[in-house]
Amino acid sequence: MALSILNYGKTRTAKTSQAKFIAEYVWKRWQKKTRFVTTDTGSLWEPIQSMVDVGLIQPLFVPTDPSYDPLSLLRKLRRGAWPEGYTTDGFCLKTKGGNKWLEWGAQKDSAEIGAYVFESLSSMGAGSMRDLAEKNITVGTQSVPGYRTENGEVFGQNTENHYGMIITEMSALLSAFTTLPVEIVYITAWDEVVEPRDKDLQKVYKLGPLLPGRKLVDSVPGSVNILIHSMIAGDQIRCYVKPHPWEVLNKYSWPAGLRFEASPAVLKKIDEKWPEGYFVPSRDKGIGEILEFRDQMREFAKGEAQKLLQKV
Repeated sequence: MALSILNYGKTRTAKTSQAKFIAEYVWKRWQKKTRFVTTDTGSLWEPIQSMVDVGLIQPLFVPTDPSYDPLSLLRKLRRGAWPEGYTTDGFCLKTKGGNKWLEWGAQKDSAEIGAYVFESLSSMGAGSMRDLAEKNITVGTQSVPGYRTENGEVFGQNTENHYGMIITEMSALLSAFTTLPVEIVYITAWDEVVEPRDKDLQKVYKLGPLLPGRKLVDSVPGSVNILIHSMIAGDQIRCYVKPHPWEVLNKYSWPAGLRFEASPAVLKKIDEKWPEGYFVPSRDKGIGEILEFRDQMREFAKGEAQKLLQKV
């Protein structure tokens, strides 16, 4: 199973840029390339263009407009399918099944791929919800409220059953991402605070990745190996690897965490390395700092276990 990393935060917290350090790490360790799949239209892959130019990263833009059938495209991508005739400009998708998709085993270069980057889980969820509404898809017994066409444009609202369907679909998507036959899967998302409908401060707020539905927000943190919350503090970006308080109400915390070796000695070293629960991504290592430290801790834990054998 791939090492799964979810990095969530607001825009301009260098989430996309970390794909460069993922690609560097994967190439140096396994001499494999990285695929970068984006549904965001902001910077696309501009922050990692140099890695694209030399062929270490293969980018692919996947529109979430309903005319591109985003739900079925995401199902193909979560299995590792890739469009036939792919070109490195990354803009090869066509409407209504215009691409032939090759499954992992049918791809000539699949053995050369060591990592996947998916950006972003938030826009994938939003695009899937829009797809259901604009196509007037009935889930269960609930039809789309307010569905109409105007000047050839389609309008509609989501139903509660849409949320239930997308929660199931996005959970399966995330699980499939983390079981792709590669070494690392890196996923981004935006962050959000889910507020009670009546704004009653006595009720429970939900903090985490921006996704459709509270249940999905709750379940995502436990679905990945490494959960990072990136935020801007003053003039620096902080990548939290431990839960930290919400600045508005300290009784609530942003989820974050590392699933490393759980031995006391390793946990002590984690506390020593990041005593405040975060790191500031450097320009030369970025998120690679975590990957290198994880390797060190695995070797350290192995050494500690071997000491136990020697004492017998």
